Formats: sequence, structure tokens, C-alpha cells
Amino acid sequence: MWRFDAYVQLGEIDRAEAELPGIDAAARRLRTPLARWHAVRVRAAMDHARGRFADALAHGREAEALARRAEHAGTLTPSVGFLLGLAAITGDPAILPVEPERTGFAGQASEFLVVAGPSGSGKSTLLAIISGLLTPTEGRVSVLGRDLQGMSRDAFDRFRLEHFGFVFQGFHLLPALTALEQVSIVLERQGLRRQVAATRARGTLERVGLGARLGNRPSELSGGEKQRVAVARAIAKQPQLIFADEPTSALDSDNGRQVTRLLREVAVEAGAAVVCVTHDPRLIEHATRVVRMEDGAVCPG
Repeated sequence: MWRFDAYVQLGEIDRAEAELPGIDAAARRLRTPLARWHAVRVRAAMDHARGRFADALAHGREAEALARRAEHAGTLTPSVGFLLGLAAITGDPAILPVEPERTGFAGQASEFLVVAGPSGSGKSTLLAIISGLLTPTEGRVSVLGRDLQGMSRDAFDRFRLEHFGFVFQGFHLLPALTALEQVSIVLERQGLRRQVAATRARGTLERVGLGARLGNRPSELSGGEKQRVAVARAIAKQPQLIFADEPTSALDSDNGRQVTRLLREVAVEAGAAVVCVTHDPRLIEHATRVVRMEDGAVCPG
């Protein structure tokens, strides 16, 4: 599994695809929902990398169903036991979280909020729940005044497209697209005309220091440049919320500082709430607030 993830992050898609038969064979041998979830998850990632978006969506939904089965079977332990309370991301400071000693916390506009904690503490799973990528087994998640569990899948997909931006550790760039196309394609999905989308995408890439790399594909970019494309893709939408999962862990010190500065600027200047999961001290020291997790729960205070 680790080889597949490494090849995808390096942009070596053919080598990543060569790992799939072994992953499938291991899933058949183990015969558990968790093993099958891993196999389907990598299929979804490969479909996305190859541009097979309909297949990626189908495999993603299958993986979500398998994750629920694994949770009920008690084999996906990182995502159970702390899915309680309410995580409210809102511009209204009067809205208070429920059961804050468990997993509830509130975030506000113009805040660069960092969720920190040791490996395995549940940071990434909590981020996935707040952003709607995972459904909690208990409790409620309210984002921008909307109850995520009460929304239909189509309504949530549109809500996420309009209001959320994502920055992942593994970049999640499409190998065949240039830096400009990586950003403009998301804006076109929002409904912007192609020329308007391209103009905004170009301006955003210039803002993150990639004005000279607009025509380059991921294989022609360094790790730091790929992550800056991912940041540009997230902020070009002008979202109210940006979720970042370990955005600097694969970067050297210089590139890590650049990405940290960009995320902080987005929060302060654009009025977005940036929720970042990390154990990187470079990000923690620039946070406007730090929420600490340990053993699957938000630490009080």
C-alpha cells in the first residue's frame, strides 16, 4: 500500500497502477471490510489520476460504504469512539459547540485554526468528518449553519463545491493537466465561463509565485510547486472554508514556509476559515488558534 501512495505522490502513475493486482489479491486473501476498503480506495485514486472521474466517484462511494461496514465490525478503529458532539465552523461566535470535551469546537472567519496532535490521535479523521468526506456514526456536524447529515448527496456536493477548498498532503493533481488547467477546471465546474475561469486561475497562480509555470504539468513541477498549485486550486474558488491535511509534511523548509504563509494570508486577507491538520511546528507557530487532540478527543482548553 505504501508503494502505491508513494508512486502516486511522485506522479509515477504507471508504477502505481502496477501495484493494484497485489493490493486486490491481499484484499481477497484477508476477506475483511477494512482490506477491501483499502483496495477500493486505491482504485478510486487511480481512476482519478487517469481522468476516469465517473469510475472514481463510483469507487469512492463503494469505499465509503465499506468504511461504514468496517466501523460497525470494529476494524476501522481510528474513526470510532470520538465521533461525538458538534463541530461548528461559523462566522457567528455565539454558536457554541456541543460536548466540547469530546470533539466539538468552533471556528470563525479569518481564522487560521490548526488541529495538532500525535500520529494516530484522530486529526485527519476529524477533518474528514468536518469537511463531509466521512459521515459520523453519532452526533452532528454543522458547517456554515448547515447540518451536513440533513443534506442530500447532490445538495452536499454542490455545497462543498461552492464553499469548501481542499489542500491535501499528496497534492491530488491530474497528471495530464497543466497548472493553469488544474485551477481553471474547478472554476468552470462552479459555473464560470472558460475565459473568466482562466483569467482568475492565472491571477491566483501568479499570487502563489507560479506565473512562469502556468503551462507545466505535475511531472514538470517540484514538490513545493505542486503544493502551491493545490493551494491555488483551493483559494481560486474564493471559498469560505479551506481544509488542509498535513499540507507541509512532504515539503522542505523553504517550501513549507511558503505554503504556511499562503494559508495564513488566505485566512487573514480573504476572510476564509482555514482548518489545518498537522504536527508541523512551522504551521503551529503561525496559527491564530491551536486545537489539540489526543486519543481521539479534543483536549479541553
